[in-house]
Amino acid sequence: MGAVVRVGRDLFGNPSVPAVAWPMQNAVPATLLWCALPLLLCGPPAVRRFATYGTRGR
Repeated sequence: MGAVVRVGRDLFGNPSVPAVAWPMQNAVPATLLWCALPLLLCGPPAVRRFATYGTRGR
């Protein structure tokens, strides 16, 4: 959550306090990673399950 807030501040030119943690220093890549990670982990099994659900005849 903090990285998303930091990205918003950085994009709109609002200064923020210096950061020491990697997600706060690299807020844009960290936010993109945290958005993409669940999609990459859960997306393929969900699509596979959806595709096989229609072929079972339920």
